[in-house]
Amino acid sequence: MEPVQCLVVDDDHYFREGLAAGLRAMDGVALLGAAGSLLEALDHEPADVVLLDLGLPTTCRRSVIGHLLDAWPQAAVLVVTGHATGPDVVQAFGEGALGYVTKGVDPPELAVAIATVAAGGEYVTPTLAGHLMEADLRLSDGELSVLRLIAEGQSDKEVAATLRIKVKTVENRIRKIRVKARLVNESRSALTRFATECDQGCLLRPDQHGRVRSRSWRSSRALRGSESTDEGEEDA
Repeated sequence: MEPVQCLVVDDDHYFREGLAAGLRAMDGVALLGAAGSLLEALDHEPADVVLLDLGLPTTCRRSVIGHLLDAWPQAAVLVVTGHATGPDVVQAFGEGALGYVTKGVDPPELAVAIATVAAGGEYVTPTLAGHLMEADLRLSDGELSVLRLIAEGQSDKEVAATLRIKVKTVENRIRKIRVKARLVNESRSALTRFATECDQGCLLRPDQHGRVRSRSWRSSRALRGSESTDEGEEDA
């Protein structure tokens, strides 16, 4: 099996070099390099997985994740950052990240996170569970619209066609729903079951086990066809 090509992007020199050294010693990983800025990162060959700090400045209106994925759409973004709140995690997934870990992550967990996102899966470090439980995890109108159509059995492409938005936007909304519903890296059938079992619920909050439960959404504007563009998304 080919090693996963990784690139570290972080403006903290000492952390960047320490993380790069850890990756060099990791089985199944090949380090392409370490960059201190987004522009420096884009001088490298495209990586399979980009280990990205959220605090990097960007010269355009897009987020640092969006800017990176504009240039390297096939890359998997694994956020490695000190910013660890529920809204930060949800926002990062909505912008296209596939994984989110904190800078205190240990090597075995980091190896699992890299392998997961490289395979197209999603990963959130378990230590963030408390932050997600404290967060106000309401679904937006756009996310509700996507969830309703998933409950009807529609594919991502069908959802995009129904709502007249990009497939990428649908995928980003689904990532946000997965984070809020604690369904990260679970199967599509698990997501469909959640959508179906939700009694058309718009207000989601975690229970004592961290699992998000729903309340009634029958009055939601999403069911009346109102469509909003969620923050961090770019609709067609």
